[in-house]
Amino acid sequence: MSLLLPSLRGYSRAWLGADLLAGLALAAVCVPESMADAKLAAMPPVTGLYAFLAGALGAALFSTSRQLSVGPDSTIAPMMAVGVGAVVAASGPDYASRIVLLSLVLGVVVLAAGVARLGFLADLLSRPVMSGFLSGVGITVVVGQLHVLLGLPGTSGATLEKLADVVGHLGETNVATLAVGVAVLLILVGGERLGPRFPGALVAVAGSLAAVAAFDLAGRGVTLVGSLPPGLPALVLPSVTLADVTALVPVVIPVFFVILAQTAATSRSFAVAGGYEVRVDRDFLAVGAASMLASVTGGFAVNAS
Repeated sequence: MSLLLPSLRGYSRAWLGADLLAGLALAAVCVPESMADAKLAAMPPVTGLYAFLAGALGAALFSTSRQLSVGPDSTIAPMMAVGVGAVVAASGPDYASRIVLLSLVLGVVVLAAGVARLGFLADLLSRPVMSGFLSGVGITVVVGQLHVLLGLPGTSGATLEKLADVVGHLGETNVATLAVGVAVLLILVGGERLGPRFPGALVAVAGSLAAVAAFDLAGRGVTLVGSLPPGLPALVLPSVTLADVTALVPVVIPVFFVILAQTAATSRSFAVAGGYEVRVDRDFLAVGAASMLASVTGGFAVNAS
């Protein structure tokens, strides 16, 4: 396989129309999703867009998979937020700068795993372990976002403390915010029941945008993302010291294994379904390079899905 753009080997022009349509649909879904993942990582929304662009470039240049999507991920975003939050609480450095440095370190480690062909490490994690781990992450994400769904002030503390805080303020729920959130959830769940061809996520995004404009939801207390800085970000290499990297090691290790496991499983499953071969080590290169690029744009680490 060629070093760059390996997924284009054997590409048929007959696929171009469908691929363009799929790309547009993916972008329409991933733009708001990337900003949401940035919130899970406790970073500004625009950094999610930077990470999305970095992921797309990394996947295009290095991935051998024709369907693999590389970008912000709701699995590792809260892991990074919790881990770096603990480091900040202990040593006091700026949170955003530590997230950016974590992205660089993870990128280097994942890229090194690809170069060293360490794909077998992904097979060492059993399915029950990954299932339990991801379920725990899911519960953490849901509880952590309940206050957003209900239009309540932000919560802090452990998961149970956040839940108790939300329950104690249920009487302050913003009805308009709750209505928008429930409507989006119903469209997403209903879309899955209608079949894989129904673009539930796309309908939810378009419908929410129309609702904001038609019903003046901002005036009804619904919080909007607001304006984002235009143009591309400046490329700045984060400052690195041995002490900073050492402090992040407890965060790097679990996130590293989750990235390896998800990337390998996703790439292989699509390859089997599509009847083509992949090289998981090249997919690790894609994710690693994308995280490094996201770091120098001020973004955060990415994953495959």
